[in-house]
Amino acid sequence: ILKQVQNEIKVLRGLMENQMLNPAWTKLQPRKTMRAELLKRLIRLGLSSDVCSLVMSDIDSDAAEEIAWLTAINKLVNKIPTRTDEHFKEAGVVALLGLSGVGKTTPLAKIASRFAIKHGSNRVRIVTTDNCRIGAQQQLKEYAKILGVSMQLVQGSSDLEDVVNTSAANELILIDTPGAHIRHVNTHRQFGFLMHSSINIKSYLVLAATAQRSDLEEFTHAFGAMQLAGCIITKLDESTRLGGVLSVATTRGLPIVYVSQGPRVPEDLQIAEAANLVEQCVNLAHYKKNQIADDRLALEFGESGNDLTN
Repeated sequence: ILKQVQNEIKVLRGLMENQMLNPAWTKLQPRKTMRAELLKRLIRLGLSSDVCSLVMSDIDSDAAEEIAWLTAINKLVNKIPTRTDEHFKEAGVVALLGLSGVGKTTPLAKIASRFAIKHGSNRVRIVTTDNCRIGAQQQLKEYAKILGVSMQLVQGSSDLEDVVNTSAANELILIDTPGAHIRHVNTHRQFGFLMHSSINIKSYLVLAATAQRSDLEEFTHAFGAMQLAGCIITKLDESTRLGGVLSVATTRGLPIVYVSQGPRVPEDLQIAEAANLVEQCVNLAHYKKNQIADDRLALEFGESGNDLTN
């Protein structure tokens, strides 16, 4: 009997903690308001609480649910930062940075292929600073051979500067960097040659759409000291939810330049368009139709519930 009473007390304590974590949500939910249902639909997209709050602001609480939904989706499209690929259309030095396994090599080859088709293979140069992964070097060599472009391995900033100084002014130099590890990202140690180089380097993060939002947030936060030109989203065709990567790009202010969703070079690399990304995001959520539990919402929105209920 004592054990049964203890278990009941434990259950009651858990319920009370959930209620106390978010008074705003517990106040909102019983009323089954439009905003509560709208919030659930946005959460199904995989969006963060910050982005949900952003797109739900200024939406009339008395509006019909579908009107509110369309308004929120339009606001989401307008909030997602995108940028044209001007840095990949002209000569210069571009570096791609990302976690191990995000697929940096394939978009790099696709970008090189596009530039070579338009301007000639003699105006593209691939440089790798990854002297650890032999497989990655071999893959780049194969791509370079197929595209008819040169490839070089450099050891540091001085080698990189030598390559740039001996290159023609109209060349596009694409730098493939070693894959970072989520728990051991040290930008000064791993990418110091980019941060402190005298060369004007445009650095782009490569973010996998399949990664968890928490990992993406931790990774992008590690690059807070770097001047980033934007990001490229990979593995779009393998992801079941796009809200995470879209949330990170939005809250971090990282313009999305390209999306990669397949192995073909260069066909499966498209210029990022916010409307298309949101459409894919909504379609995936509709296909999956995952249910959002009220207690999960209470936990996740413990700090932002007040904003969401207004």
